[in-house]
Amino acid sequence: MERIIFWCEFPNKINWKKLNELLKKNNLKVNTYISCKNKKDFLQKKKFSSKNINILGAWPVLPKTRGYWFSGFTEKKDIDLLKEFKGINIKIDIEPPIPKKGSLNIWLTNYFLKRQKNKKYLHEVIKEISKKSNVILSTFPCPNFAVKRYGFFKDKSLTYNFMYYSTFIPKILRPLYRLYYRLFMLTKDKDKTYFALGLISKGIFNNEPVYKSVKEFRKDIKFLKKNKAKHFVIFRLGSLLERKNPNEWIKAIKEI
Repeated sequence: MERIIFWCEFPNKINWKKLNELLKKNNLKVNTYISCKNKKDFLQKKKFSSKNINILGAWPVLPKTRGYWFSGFTEKKDIDLLKEFKGINIKIDIEPPIPKKGSLNIWLTNYFLKRQKNKKYLHEVIKEISKKSNVILSTFPCPNFAVKRYGFFKDKSLTYNFMYYSTFIPKILRPLYRLYYRLFMLTKDKDKTYFALGLISKGIFNNEPVYKSVKEFRKDIKFLKKNKAKHFVIFRLGSLLERKNPNEWIKAIKEI
């Protein structure tokens, strides 16, 4: 497992030449999983690779109208998309289908109560892929009984990623969140688990709270290292071109 990887959610919006120049200037080489619609799309996007950017694997996503992420609620025909990636490193987000409207809390609660009609099928497909591919399952930092409600599962053939997105937590509650996350990390195999830092810039909702400063980012890095994290994810690669003083963000990343 790599020490640091990046999720790249919006590859088509990145100025890859400018990004490569920035990384080269700062002597930073990155590994990334890049979002894609299917295998053909992923292979086309491999062209973005360079001496400083290693596209390590695929991050398949569905059209928003079909849920975007994967879960036990995903239709079988959409789960079948994952089969194309057998033999390719792949990151799979286990989250309920993206909400069409309403608050995130209501969205998560609604799906927590619904029956997952294709959970068993999702597990079978992922296990089959993992025979030929390195598979990372990514999900929320919730107790197992909770994320199982969305389709998450444990298997010795898999690698895991759990979000540590402190920017989602109101500042006044972050000390409590860190206490919870410290206990959460105690239950994880640090040799097979990534912990994701974020957010440096917005994601698919385009309204997610982000770090107000590099100082906040460094604080999260320090917290995860103190609690013996060995492998880190940074959300997201294009962020380095979207923030002021990108050199400072890269400097912090190199401190990991």
